[in-house]
Amino acid sequence: DTMAQTCESIASKAAFNEIFVSDVVRGACKSKRYTFARKGAHQITGFQGAIDLYEVLWRTEPVS
Repeated sequence: DTMAQTCESIASKAAFNEIFVSDVVRGACKSKRYTFARKGAHQITGFQGAIDLYEVLWRTEPVS
């Protein structure tokens, strides 16, 4: 399993206009001013067991 396949698997869990990341990416962005919302545990290709995913809350205005 390549990193690109892992990223694709994580991205496939997000809906249109959503950005999902793993806990590793969320931790790497800790010193930045990003806000994250936990989206629960998901089965990701290449991982044994489910991993927690987080949505990057990037929109400044609500989407209608």
